[in-house]
Parts: sequence; C-alpha cells; structure tokens
Amino acid sequence: MLWPNLYLLGVPKAGSTTLARMLGEAHEIHAPVIKESGFFASARQWERGHDYAQRTFDFATTRRYSLEATPWNYYLQPALERIASLPHDGPLTAIVLLRDPVERAISMYHDQHGLGIEQRTIDEAFSDDLEADWNWSPDDLDDSLKSSYLRGGQYVRRLRAIDNAFDELVVIDFADLASDAKSIANRLSGLLGVDGVAEVSQQNARSREAVPISKTVGRLADALPTRLRELAGTHVVPKLRGPLSRATAAVSRSVETPAAQRPSASVIVEASSRFESEREGLALMLGQQPSW
Repeated sequence: MLWPNLYLLGVPKAGSTTLARMLGEAHEIHAPVIKESGFFASARQWERGHDYAQRTFDFATTRRYSLEATPWNYYLQPALERIASLPHDGPLTAIVLLRDPVERAISMYHDQHGLGIEQRTIDEAFSDDLEADWNWSPDDLDDSLKSSYLRGGQYVRRLRAIDNAFDELVVIDFADLASDAKSIANRLSGLLGVDGVAEVSQQNARSREAVPISKTVGRLADALPTRLRELAGTHVVPKLRGPLSRATAAVSRSVETPAAQRPSASVIVEASSRFESEREGLALMLGQQPSW
C-alpha cells in the first residue's frame, strides 16, 4: 500500500495546476485523477479513514511516487501532521510554489469574487486584511482562510513547519515557472530522479483574471443572468435558490467587473511594505532573493 509520498503543497494561485500536470507527465509519478482531494485538509474526510481514502488514492500503484496536490495543505498544520503520521514508501517530499504575495492576493481575490463568495471591492478586501490580526493561524479550511488574501502571503513560518514535517522540501518561484517552465521541469526530474517531467501549457480554468472572455462567450454571459434569475425564483426547489443566485451573481460580475481590476496604488504600497521582513526571511531560508 502506497500513501502519497510526493506533495504539491501550493501556495494557492501560484501555478500548482500547471506544475501538477508537468509532474503527471513523468511515468514514475502517479498523478491523481482529481488534483485536489482535500483528504488531509478536511477533518471530516480524514475521519472517514482508509476505506474512504481508497476512493481517492491509488494504493496499488507500483510507481515510485504517488502525488497529492491540494494547495491548501500548505496553510494547515493539522494537514501536515496527518500526512506525517502515515507510513510512506521512501522519503516524504514536499514541493512548494511561492508567488509575489501581493500578486497572489490579487489573483485569489478574483477567484473568490468570480465564484460569488467575495462581495467587497478589492480595495475594501485588502484594507480589511491589512487591519486584521497578522498573527492569525487557521486551524481548519474555511472561508476566512480563503479571504485572508494578504495574510496568506506570510510564507516563512509555514515553510519552516513544512520543512519539519517532510524529509525533503523543494521550493519553486512562480516567476521562474512562468518564464522558463522547461528549466523547472528539468530541475524537478533531476531532484526526484525521474524522467519525463515535462513542460505543459500554463492554464487554469478558474483563473478568471488571466482568461479573456471571447465575443461568443461574452454574448452567452450577457444572456445568462436573466434566465438564471428566473430559475432562482419561485419555480425551483428552495435548496437550489442559493447556488443559482450565486451563479447568477458570478456570471454578472464576470461581465461587469474589469478582469484586470487591481487595488489602488496606495493599497499596493502598504501591502508590499508588510512583506519586507518576509522577503528577508525567505532569502535567508532559500539562499537567494525571491523574484519580488
């Protein structure tokens, strides 16, 4: 039985979908059908135990590595402890992608806004985050974690926890993946001792700020809100009204909100200043300056 022994731990909105696909190209790496199982991040799923895990992981694989790629595991100490508590075949390896924390926060905001979860403007959301407690530490995966856009860029403390929980830690800068994926593929092939980690096209269907809406899709999106509002009214089962209303709002925002919406310059300056000590800490940990 082989529990996953190769973990792509995020961070969210830093290229983990692309990197998971690259790793999955290698014959000696078993990639899951569902990229983000959530098994270790969710206390409920974890408590369901081995029988439930069998539906998620291929325990029969004979490949050298079995990959798990839920990026939210990065933030959650209980997830790291659950992973470390299991028997593994060979060293337990973590791969972490890091991204300029302000740019990552902007991307995460658009993700949550596009899903209809985030109702605030980007300036309101970032200002609230800057005024919040930056010693915050989540115990479980919930909406407060996903909407803590800037605080999620405090990388050093989490990297130390991951380094303690895993036998090997590989850190990759998102800027390097975006500019030279082939070099990253070659680096990972060498570090993991496998052939076939390969460059793939970078895309993430949920990255709304990065995918332009075509004229055809735009026309469809213009037509959808009215129909969805009708469906979300009295003609549907009450349980469906919430999801349909959120879908209507999400489509409306995708049309009405500029995809490239960014925080005001003053908010970006204040946010960037919060990460000066983080940059210094990362440089000491990694032996080189991060790209931001």
